Amino acid sequence: MEASDRLAIAAQFKPQGTILAVEPFGSGNVNDTFLVRLDTPTADQFILQRLNGQVFPDPAAVMGNIRRCTEAMAAALQRNPLDRRWEVPYLLPHDSGADFYTDGEGQVWRAIAFIAGTAIDQITTPQQAAELGYGLGQFQRLIQQIPPQDLADTLPGFHITPRYLA
Repeated sequence: MEASDRLAIAAQFKPQGTILAVEPFGSGNVNDTFLVRLDTPTADQFILQRLNGQVFPDPAAVMGNIRRCTEAMAAALQRNPLDRRWEVPYLLPHDSGADFYTDGEGQVWRAIAFIAGTAIDQITTPQQAAELGYGLGQFQRLIQQIPPQDLADTLPGFHITPRYLA
């Protein structure tokens, strides 16, 4: 995919500034991820992702789950703020108001607020493991009010552990 194509797709998500660049970002192996850089210091950068349709054939279900979780986390934090930094990513709407955009080739794209920090690919210290545990615990606490039936199963069978051990 050409850089100009990524630029045009990023523009579909109503950026608060002029797009300077859409650069590959991170080291994930499922979706294609890009950092969208904007021209104004007050404008937020954002993440643009092309969802892997082979892995996630129902993008509406994936995006619905993300919306439910991010809204639940934000509401829980307003009710009971943490005593340390915790940011909830938010979805940037497409021009149509939808949570994602399907391009002319049938590829699905989403835009999510960028949260600056450090990402690691492998845990190498006990402190990193402790932070991971803290993060997973807080995530569970923040979404505990969501009834399970309100979330779609986007990867049927994925969480059935005995299948992996067989």
